[in-house]
Amino acid sequence: MPNTDTTMRGSLIRMYAIQGGRAFVYGCTSILYGAAFAQQHFPSWLVGLLFTLMLIGMGGMNLLAGRLEHWVPRRLLYSIFLAILACAGLLVGIFPNPWVIGVLALLGVLSTDANDSGPLTTLEQSMIAEVPTAARVGLYSMYNAIAYGSGAIGAGIAALIGLLETTHAVHVPYARWLLILAVFGIASFFVSRGLDAQCDGSRTADRPRGVRESKKNVRTLAALFALDAFGGGFIAQSFLVYWFTVRYGIHIDVMGVVILAAGGLQAFSAWAAGFLGTRFGLLNTMVFSHIPSNLFLLGIAVAPSFPIALVLLLGRYALSQMDVPTRQAYVASLVTPSERTAANAMTNTSRYAVRPIGPVVSGAVMHLIPGAPFFFSGGIKLVYDFVIYGVFRNVPLREEHGQGGTK
Repeated sequence: MPNTDTTMRGSLIRMYAIQGGRAFVYGCTSILYGAAFAQQHFPSWLVGLLFTLMLIGMGGMNLLAGRLEHWVPRRLLYSIFLAILACAGLLVGIFPNPWVIGVLALLGVLSTDANDSGPLTTLEQSMIAEVPTAARVGLYSMYNAIAYGSGAIGAGIAALIGLLETTHAVHVPYARWLLILAVFGIASFFVSRGLDAQCDGSRTADRPRGVRESKKNVRTLAALFALDAFGGGFIAQSFLVYWFTVRYGIHIDVMGVVILAAGGLQAFSAWAAGFLGTRFGLLNTMVFSHIPSNLFLLGIAVAPSFPIALVLLLGRYALSQMDVPTRQAYVASLVTPSERTAANAMTNTSRYAVRPIGPVVSGAVMHLIPGAPFFFSGGIKLVYDFVIYGVFRNVPLREEHGQGGTK
């Protein structure tokens, strides 16, 4: 762990434990939701609606957390959301009714993905930013690497649960497995109560509310992050499995191994970002790791064989998450300390706002041009890379990061 003071070190360990546990649980439940909803005979339109409500809930509660943090200390707000997660998990597991799930989805604590960008993540990013500047990008890298690794393990456990159910080794309704959310929420609530007051940052009475001084920069970043997320929506993980199955006739068990390997590469990618961000600068690392990643994505669309497409895909995953920790550190250093939670909320929510659009468009354009989703995704994300570098390369950060500074 990069150098931090002793007080924050204990709090960081607690947050890492909660983040890792949450990614594991979300990785597991993101797969179990589908099985549970199918077992309950929910129609496909209803399943789609419930997942959409989860995305809306994450985005809405993100913004609410950014507002409330002005009056409610981060640690208390964090514990409140973990308590809500515990209650939501209990109700979902006991009463798998679509009306119940729909209401709970709007609370922002149920996730369709292993690695969420909801209110808990927003608050964690703001609390981690209280460490010394030089250590920040390394800590964000470790934070994300833990999440990707734990999420992949959680998905693997969900697959094992499915295997046990299929072979009749156990006879537990899939909905009951969702109670793991409640168990995690209760345990994490008590772990969160040990966070140090330093996590709350400065809470002077005259501190500004929301994003004030950095409003223009944050709004521009939010718009660009939304563009990047829109491009990413074209090639969701489920679509990749579908594409390789249809294009190359690859069986799902092979793709399961590929996705597991991809999760390991994502964890490595996030970890490596700490070193690169300190050495070459946050913006440089964000952009110049992202560009080759997106070129690999374009190459998959025209790859003549599965081995070549697989190499390109794994190459993409080895680079694809280097921009995540550096992006989080960049936002923290671009704004004033009092603006961090609101800025994180705005930029995280902007990614949720457009994510549901990509898969719909992707399915439509694929009928017209084979491989079109990869062209759209890679092209849009390359535009994002060039624009964010052009707009922000001469914008000074409020805090310097290692040798790279603002570069």
